[in-house]
Amino acid sequence: MNFEYLFYYVITAFGQTATTFTSQNHAAGMPDRCTRVFRLCLLYSVLFSAVLIAPVVAFRRFFCSLFSTEPAVIQYACLRIMCILLYEPAYCLYEIPAGCLRGAGHAVLPAAATLLGTCAFRIVWICAVFPRQPSLAPLYRAFPLSWLVTTALVALCFIIAAARRAAVPDRCAQARRFYKINTFRFIPCLFQPCAAW
Repeated sequence: MNFEYLFYYVITAFGQTATTFTSQNHAAGMPDRCTRVFRLCLLYSVLFSAVLIAPVVAFRRFFCSLFSTEPAVIQYACLRIMCILLYEPAYCLYEIPAGCLRGAGHAVLPAAATLLGTCAFRIVWICAVFPRQPSLAPLYRAFPLSWLVTTALVALCFIIAAARRAAVPDRCAQARRFYKINTFRFIPCLFQPCAAW
């Protein structure tokens, strides 16, 4: 349905924002700002998506009637709204952390988590659960469940990335100390008269 894509773009916009600002602050050696970017993007993406989705869920029959007047089509569309769109703010719980991981230079981890949690989980769900309950509701439930599985995998990726960061010395801090020491050592020479002058 078109409604899902509208809200997906809102969430993805915050995910891209998290990637961009995390990469800038990570490169500048400011982990506290990376944490702030993560928190703000997660808060705003959940808040904005929930606020935008709530009226569509509350008035789902009206919004579905904009596309079709047939009662069966409206019933199936309302089922899709209640099974997928209602839980779409949960998608933020892995999109924003995955964006922050990509911005911090860990692009493979969220890609693998998404591949396993979203793609592989849905394929297993279709092969294992759907044949036992061949209707739309169990099929639609694969979406929010896969978002939760992917959220757990991305959280595991955060732990792995944090462990890697703790094991490797902070190169940015070392570089800042090096340039700070060497810059201040040579700057006074620029302002003092040289013997050759």
